[in-house]
Amino acid sequence: MDSEQLQKNIKSGTVAPVYLITGNEQYQIDELHQLFASLIPPEEQGFNLAQYDMATTPIEEAVAAARDLPFMGERRVIIANRADFLAANGTKLKIEHNVTELKEYVTNPEPTSVLVIFVPAPKLDGRKKVVKALKKAAVVVETEQLNAGALRQRIDSFLKQNNATFADQQVRQLFMNRVGNELTTVMAGLTKLVLLARSNDGVITQNAVTGMIPANLEENVFDLTDAVLRGQGGNALQIYQNLIAQREEPVRINAVLLGQFRLLLQVAILKRNGYDQGSIVKTLKVHPYRVKLALQHVSHLPFKGLIRGYHELLTIDERLKTTQQDPELLFQMFLMRVIPVQSK
Repeated sequence: MDSEQLQKNIKSGTVAPVYLITGNEQYQIDELHQLFASLIPPEEQGFNLAQYDMATTPIEEAVAAARDLPFMGERRVIIANRADFLAANGTKLKIEHNVTELKEYVTNPEPTSVLVIFVPAPKLDGRKKVVKALKKAAVVVETEQLNAGALRQRIDSFLKQNNATFADQQVRQLFMNRVGNELTTVMAGLTKLVLLARSNDGVITQNAVTGMIPANLEENVFDLTDAVLRGQGGNALQIYQNLIAQREEPVRINAVLLGQFRLLLQVAILKRNGYDQGSIVKTLKVHPYRVKLALQHVSHLPFKGLIRGYHELLTIDERLKTTQQDPELLFQMFLMRVIPVQSK
């Protein structure tokens, strides 16, 4: 089950005695914390809502609290945070957890309590008996990165609730380019823009986006890639130097640039084999806008130039990791070798 379905279930009155929440998507996790807390009226939260940190507190304390009856209320909500001991490849902690207590509880939970366990990892350790017991008895909810459609719906819903809108599709795309696909980052940026837009009849402008949302590495490297592909060596070198001045790691810059060339090659190969834009998006599982831009580039670029650039970046990646060669000099050599090939 995903977090959206869980919210619908609880808001409709369907509440289970035990929940197991996995994943690291912080915005969704914060939403779920608020959701479970809302099951307890504000005046009762002091004694019927309890939270425990499993990094510093043994699980048996949360279990004991879940066994208690509610005080002057309908139910208790017990939240166990950072239950890393249930995760696959979880970090070793000094706290010893009596998992037998937890296993026994979930097989016969207190009907007036809601025990919610948050595991800050995408995968559980399925080898453990307690995990098997939890999977069988609890409602398991995964918080994960939303796909493009679900993310778009979240954005549209938030804008509608706040009577705001982007000035046009270009401004919206600029925003998405800068914030990426992580819901936490998207909603943090959108909140700032909506507040600013209140002084502009709710319209989010390009100036607002460029002024409030800093360009991320991926967007800068996209500009860098574009300059390289257009044969603009001077512009490409300036962008690279700016990234270094911003203390971006050369290895990371090269990795993102390599990813851009890999995508261009994949799109070029699929296009050669008769794939249209929609089929390429489905095959590569990347954002449609990235595929659209890649198609525009590969339509007027020599295939050999893309291959040459990709292999040169692989060489730079190896040298950055194994030698002390100057990163900027390596990039200049890359420009000299690649741009003439693509300018012909």
